[in-house]
Amino acid sequence: MKKGKVFDVQEFLSKQAVTIRVSGKDYTVTDIPVEVTEMLNENPVPYQKAVAKLLGCEESELDGLGVVAFNKIIAVVNENLFQGVISPGNQ
Repeated sequence: MKKGKVFDVQEFLSKQAVTIRVSGKDYTVTDIPVEVTEMLNENPVPYQKAVAKLLGCEESELDGLGVVAFNKIIAVVNENLFQGVISPGNQ
């Protein structure tokens, strides 16, 4: 019996990963937690909390950064992780 193609999720995420450096410390992001997308839909957006969750760090590690930095981090993560991904709504 012939097997179909195998899609290895962990391999895919590993290849899409992006590393963000904040104050000399590197954080590798391989996926975006659903909780982060929910936070980004809140009003007002808790940027520091969302980015801390995204990077897997404490909010205090992001002290001194502002909305511009937080938005750029989110944009860079999105640009890298969504390369080659088609969402169900865009097919």
